[in-house]
Order: sequence, then structure tokens, then C-alpha cells
Amino acid sequence: MTETSGDVSSVAVFIRDSAPGDICAIERWDKAIGTEFIASFPLEYGGQTYWDGGTNWCEPFDPVLGQRSDLNGEPLHVLVNVRGKKGTVVTVSLSPGQAAE
Repeated sequence: MTETSGDVSSVAVFIRDSAPGDICAIERWDKAIGTEFIASFPLEYGGQTYWDGGTNWCEPFDPVLGQRSDLNGEPLHVLVNVRGKKGTVVTVSLSPGQAAE
């Protein structure tokens, strides 16, 4: 996420394999310094890729032991919460992007 204009006071990024589901990443920045915030998680792990075995993909990265219900299969859920002053503009980008089939 990049702050384009204005003032961001906090950012939170949550990546899950379902809603609810296992957690791949939780990143938080409070009273952030800077204008670029990056959260990441692996799309390749243990010889598999997310595209080969996406259901319950986040289980190995979740700090809570055990497998949570994955109610919708393979889609990942990305939630970005931003707190900023009125009029603040941010740009959120994902990399790698989704490939067209």
C-alpha cells in the first residue's frame, strides 16, 4: 500500500485462506513513518504452490495450531484497514497479480 496524499496514522493487513479461515499474515503499523507499507506471505512452500493446493493454504503460517474451517475453497481473502485524516488517498496493489486463463 502506498500513501498517495494526506496522512495515514495506522494500517492493518490481514490475509486468510477463507473467511473465517487460517491466517497467512497479519501486519500492523501504528503511527506509521513513511508512505509505503508492505506485507507478504509465501505462495510456494514445502514443494507446493498455492495454485496446486490452495485449500487451507495458510494453515502452516497461522500462529494458532490446528486447521480452521475453509468454507469456500481456494480464494484468498485480503483485508486492508487504513486510518487517516479526511481526504487521505492510498493505493493498494497486489503482486503477483491474478493471471488470466
